[in-house]
Amino acid sequence: MAQWSHGDKTLYAKLVYYGPAYGGKTTNLESLHRLTDPSGEQRLLSVKTSGDRTLFFDLLPFDLGKILGYQVGIKIYTVPGQVRYDTTRQIVLAGADAVVFVADSTSDREEQNRWSLQNLTMNMRSQGMESGKVPVLYQFNKQDRPDAADPAAVARWLKVDPDLGFPAVATEGQGVLDTFMAAAKAMLGKIYENAESKAREGIDSRELARHVDRALAPFMGRVLSRDDDEAGAGTSSIVLDGKDLLADAIKTQTELGERYSEATHRLKRMNSELDALRRQSESLIEVGACFESERVVEAALETTASILEAGAVSLISRKPLEDPIVERCWGRVQEPLLASAEGVALLEKMMATGGCVVDELLDELTVPASLEPLNGLRAAACVPTGGDSRNYLVAYAEAPDGAFHVEDIRFLKTVGAHLEVGLDRIRTHQELAAHRDQLEQRVGQRTEALRRAYDDLKEMEQTKDRLLNNLSHEMRTPLTAMIGAATFMKDYRSNATQRGELTESILESAETLQKHLDQLLRLADFEGGSTMELAATTGKDLIDAAVSLCETDRIDARMPSHDEDLRLDQALVARAVSNLLDNAVKFSSQDAHVEIELKYEQDGVVIVVSDRGCGVDELERTRIFAPFEQGNKALTDKPGGMGMGLYEAESIAKRHGGTLEYEPRQEGGSRFVLTLPGTRIDAAELEKEAAHA
Repeated sequence: MAQWSHGDKTLYAKLVYYGPAYGGKTTNLESLHRLTDPSGEQRLLSVKTSGDRTLFFDLLPFDLGKILGYQVGIKIYTVPGQVRYDTTRQIVLAGADAVVFVADSTSDREEQNRWSLQNLTMNMRSQGMESGKVPVLYQFNKQDRPDAADPAAVARWLKVDPDLGFPAVATEGQGVLDTFMAAAKAMLGKIYENAESKAREGIDSRELARHVDRALAPFMGRVLSRDDDEAGAGTSSIVLDGKDLLADAIKTQTELGERYSEATHRLKRMNSELDALRRQSESLIEVGACFESERVVEAALETTASILEAGAVSLISRKPLEDPIVERCWGRVQEPLLASAEGVALLEKMMATGGCVVDELLDELTVPASLEPLNGLRAAACVPTGGDSRNYLVAYAEAPDGAFHVEDIRFLKTVGAHLEVGLDRIRTHQELAAHRDQLEQRVGQRTEALRRAYDDLKEMEQTKDRLLNNLSHEMRTPLTAMIGAATFMKDYRSNATQRGELTESILESAETLQKHLDQLLRLADFEGGSTMELAATTGKDLIDAAVSLCETDRIDARMPSHDEDLRLDQALVARAVSNLLDNAVKFSSQDAHVEIELKYEQDGVVIVVSDRGCGVDELERTRIFAPFEQGNKALTDKPGGMGMGLYEAESIAKRHGGTLEYEPRQEGGSRFVLTLPGTRIDAAELEKEAAHA
């Protein structure tokens, strides 16, 4: 009967191969095993008797569907065919969910087939296996024999429907999977029919049959070769000679016990390794997407120490021509072997061999100072972490009986490989982060450069607009006056006085136009980087030159009581001071005077131009130094000029290494301070230059 294993949620169904001795039952299972498990991962367990075998194994590599959430697995057995093993046949047959009767198609074996089928019927009846509830299928084996009867004849021997049988050559795998597939479908179908009505609601019998087809489809086209047959089915045998059944039973029980013990030991080891991997996985999950090498290393070492029950675990790096370096040590304040020169030599020897195990550390060291750090430790294992890394994992087993086995070394290597992958990921992340930071910095620099370029372009665009606006106004005003006067002289009669006045107007407008053009040409020459002509002069000469350029007598000059010698480009500086004076006069009332004061400083000179005009709003104090910029944009209030005076004056100051600054006056008005450092020359230097000249 089908067994429901609630522990692993699996439904185990039992399929028994029955038939006469030497009919091919065992060959069927061996062929089925090799067809479906060519790598031999699952072994057949065979109980051999004199000239016959009882063979069984679990066939669980397939997904044969689910019944009420339970995975379906099939246990397959064969029975011995000889007459004297009827008790064994009954025991193996008990609880079968389906039976495959393997008939021998050889012509001279008709009676043996009939007797075996009758024996099957009697044993099924004795085991309470009702006819019709346990499917019985037939296989007509050995169809490759020259004296083989055809399947219809074999069916007549057995008095069964030929459609219930499958011709086969079990030694070559022909018909083996077809028989097994039909038996699996019939068996699962009967389980479905025998289930309670409530249970059948969750089962689709047609889907179960389709699961069987899908599971076995990859193997259906495979036929065994002679090499496969000679290779054997990878069976694990227990042999009974049949002379003393009691002794054989005891022997069988003993061997099964030994194999159970071995299997239990393997299971314990596998569970231990599984637990180690699970805990390692949990430590990795706990660390998560961490890119801190210390946390990753600490988690790996702690997990290793916990699984191996180690007294200390270290991660050590070794670079060419350098001593080993402790990256991290878990369990001890100081790395045990690296605490002494003798220990370092032993560790380097272990690393040089690509990693090894030292079972008795105290036997390898002789100096007392080397033994003290190893107190409480017995053995050491050293393995490389893998790849191109120069890192090693070193684990220490505790005294008195601590040791490292093959499984421990394998686990240690696994941890090392995982750790190296994690560290490599961290290194890659750090490189990417550094590259990202560099890119962000470069993007920021480029963005800042683009912003400055945009600001410069915007400033140039604004300068161009101011130039065009000022140029349009300042050029058209004198041109309009010139054209108007010339037109009047041409079209109207006038006396000498009128012509003189008109001619005077034309000359004044032409001079104004000439002044604007000169200023533009000076600016162009200045922007082109023309050289300065530095020469010796005095403060008085400089102020006189600046005042002479102004066409006004409203200037009050204040000079020091003594004069000093200066070295500068007098023409340029006089032009700058003249611009400041013109600007002060322009923004003052018509009868107001402007003041100019010259002061000598330690190595230079300061010239201050003051007025009692309207002053400059705080928000405009930076803008007024831009080219073609004026204090008032309204055309009705627009003062004369191109708006280049302050820009030109500041540029001249900068070329001399000085500054031009605006200061508001407390009494109202403006102060422009022109500072020219490094322009004073003492008398000794002047005499030396004169002598040289």
